[in-house]
Amino acid sequence: MKIRHGAFTLIELLVVISIIALLIALLLPALGSAKEAANVSLCLSNQRQMAIAWSTYISDNHGLMPESETGNSVTAGYGNHPWVRDAGLGRTDNIQANRSRRLSALQQGLLFEYLQSIDIYRCPSESRAQVLRTYSISGWLNGDPFHDGNLGSAFRTLVKREEVLSPAISMSFIEEFDERGDNLGSWIMTASETRDGMSAGWADWPGNFHNGGNGHAFVDGHARYRRFASPQTGQISIRGSFPPLGDPDARYYDSIFNPGQEPIDRGRRSGGRRN
Repeated sequence: MKIRHGAFTLIELLVVISIIALLIALLLPALGSAKEAANVSLCLSNQRQMAIAWSTYISDNHGLMPESETGNSVTAGYGNHPWVRDAGLGRTDNIQANRSRRLSALQQGLLFEYLQSIDIYRCPSESRAQVLRTYSISGWLNGDPFHDGNLGSAFRTLVKREEVLSPAISMSFIEEFDERGDNLGSWIMTASETRDGMSAGWADWPGNFHNGGNGHAFVDGHARYRRFASPQTGQISIRGSFPPLGDPDARYYDSIFNPGQEPIDRGRRSGGRRN
């Protein structure tokens, strides 16, 4: 009788390898989805912590909000008290700024005293290693007064938090993609169809760091992730471009960008109407 030892035959080995390869192919998408879900949760946590720091600063300064622009304002007397500063030269480009300069830009901001963890300023899904900050503040919230009237007749920058009539539906922070590097300025939209008979346009655009969705925080401190309703929103590449009239994403972001409006898509949280 011939005794067979425990070695695999070539066919058995190929079968085992094929099974392992199949299991890997099945598991990789699930692992990728789990990692991205974790990044979304971390991104929202970052923005909630930033909203807390922002609110704490306001409480310590008699209700006055830090400037949402990042410096170099076109309005005289504005731009000396930004929440963070530009990392580059002027308002043109900071993609070439080194890490030391980018770090200094965060440290010079009014919120750094309240939020000194550098990782919190950056979305975990941002792929550009040199970028330290991907979050911006709404231009409504103590933004450059230059925008008053230039972004629709109803646009008026607010200086104190008490002026925000509907904090639960008014956006404070948003993850933004800025091809110039660490985000320059505040986050704004152009004139709105709901106020001026015009289509809301992307002066800035929501960052598509999460496979077709974007995270943003609100004045009351909660944060939300929302998938884009239109695939084109995640492919925006032209600053100042206008989506089609009635575009669901433009209407939604415009409704939370303009404090006091009823949001187009309330999701899990909602706020009262403006009286």
